[in-house]
Amino acid sequence: MKRCHGKALTILALSILFAVVPLFAADTKTVVLLGSSDIHGYFLPWDYATDTAYPNGGLTKIATVAKRIRATGVPLVMIDAGDLIQGNFTEKFKADAKNPMVMGLNALDYDLWVPGNHEFDFGSSVLAKALSSFDGKVLGGNVYRTNGARYLPPTAIIERDGIKIGFIGLTTPMIMEFKAGSDLLKEIEIRDPVAEARAAIAELKGKVDAIVGIFHMGEANENNVPATGVKDIIAGAPGLDVVFAGHMHLRVPGNTVSGTLVVEPYVYAQNLSRVDLSFEKTDFGWKLAGKKSELVALATEASDPATEAIYAPYHAALREDANTVIGKAIGGPLVPKDSVKGFPAAQMADSPMVTLFHAACLEYSGADVVAIQIDNFVAKMDEGAIKRKDIAFNYQYAGGEISNYEMTGADLKAYMEWSADYFNTLKPGDVTYSFNPVRRASKYSTNDFFGGVRYTIDLTEGYGKRIKGLMFSDGRHLGPETKLVLGMNSYRLAQLLAKGGIFEGRVFKLIADTKVTYGEDDGIIRALTVRYVKEIKKGIVEALSDDNWKLSGIEPALAREKTIVESLLNSGVIVVPKSGAYGNIASINVVGKVARNETEYASILGEAEIRLATAKDEVSIAAAKMEIELIKALKLF
Repeated sequence: MKRCHGKALTILALSILFAVVPLFAADTKTVVLLGSSDIHGYFLPWDYATDTAYPNGGLTKIATVAKRIRATGVPLVMIDAGDLIQGNFTEKFKADAKNPMVMGLNALDYDLWVPGNHEFDFGSSVLAKALSSFDGKVLGGNVYRTNGARYLPPTAIIERDGIKIGFIGLTTPMIMEFKAGSDLLKEIEIRDPVAEARAAIAELKGKVDAIVGIFHMGEANENNVPATGVKDIIAGAPGLDVVFAGHMHLRVPGNTVSGTLVVEPYVYAQNLSRVDLSFEKTDFGWKLAGKKSELVALATEASDPATEAIYAPYHAALREDANTVIGKAIGGPLVPKDSVKGFPAAQMADSPMVTLFHAACLEYSGADVVAIQIDNFVAKMDEGAIKRKDIAFNYQYAGGEISNYEMTGADLKAYMEWSADYFNTLKPGDVTYSFNPVRRASKYSTNDFFGGVRYTIDLTEGYGKRIKGLMFSDGRHLGPETKLVLGMNSYRLAQLLAKGGIFEGRVFKLIADTKVTYGEDDGIIRALTVRYVKEIKKGIVEALSDDNWKLSGIEPALAREKTIVESLLNSGVIVVPKSGAYGNIASINVVGKVARNETEYASILGEAEIRLATAKDEVSIAAAKMEIELIKALKLF
């Protein structure tokens, strides 16, 4: 009995031991993927449009993070999802034998690079030179030569510590619309990314332990065009473990879409997407066991001195160029100061600055009417010296040109009505204008300003009925049948022609392109405006606006209430409604806030105080507090 008891104890002890410590512990390994996208020329933490420090990011800060990860000994793969060589004035060096942005990728030992749409901005020669100078592998599975041959390989396999990871590179097919009419597309075409992804996954299956997509596309489709977003590719080509997205300038820490982890690192090297892939050893090889992601913010990271040294001569050259004086503004600032806090002057009414841009575009395009937009919501151009950087600061699209299209007055008005939808329709009692929250949150401003015409945007009307009093600037009639030449950026027209756009299915004859007329560098709106200041204005720009457009609709009878509300906004007692980072997305309304006697005042105020006391979320609390302040300020007796 004793011997049996001892044997039972031994068996029990062994079973406990095996339960706690397996005879064969699973072999696990981790590989880190570090991804950037849409760096747009930020090699240093410096903004050359303003010639000021830009602490939020830069390639030199990416270098610091990469070195720190490598110092831990963990296997690392570095990837970039495109839009690298354009922006922050770095296109100045596009013709150089070595592109400074690509030099940065090489210095940081990047493994993979997928070109974005802005890599295609400067023609085939610049593109080829930049891609060939990269020490890693450039992928672009849906980029073909027009003769049917591949322009770039679709896949690459990278091995780290015995783990094999397959990568698939794809760029946005919207390039075909963005570059319509360009000589570049005589040599290159961008094909359907879903079909290419499906073929690439089939090629990699069985050869690798994980499959990762590097797509210069956002998570959702662009301009409602199918197969231009990551979700459509995942749905049409199952088998992707991770996708590094880009292009849409969004922060995506990590979303799971049908089992695929999707990340995107925002813009201007402000963040990196880090994905940790963990693998377990099985009888059949390595198996992906886990994946986790995070957004690595670079604002607090140090700038790597060794990488900074590479950029010293480029930094000096760009600062000198940015500070070149091209003229002088007299008679006041070209962008008036905001008269009401939260209402950017350049977006709410015509300004001398927009008048200047319009004049330059009309002068050199020869169009009857021109359209531009100001992407900078804090536009600024003060009295005094006008420097080259001031033009770029306010018109930020480095590749923007004026392309001339034959249209009718009806076409122009349809476009203007689309643009006017940037604003919300006024309700009775509204005393402030406000922006359409969906349009306000778009990647680029879609509040387009039209030169060569006069018009009013009546915000008491709904979509399609807002443009009133439309005529040519010289007073000539402009009706639906009037034939005209509209000068606009081809990128914008591509948006309007896309699926769901106001001109979907239409074709407009292209009759001129300032890049063709004046050259790739001299034909952009920035360069044309600099030329106009020097050549036509002889260096002197008066702070005069032609006041060719305005907003209307606030009831004149509410002038008193409007003045009080504006005073409350300027003093900070109340603020414009916000949605995330985007402000002024709802008008301030005074209906029900004005009392005629003490009894009515007490009742109205009491109801508002009850709403504040019962509010359960931040938005409701803020709205109730604003309502109370309005009631207190607007009482009549």
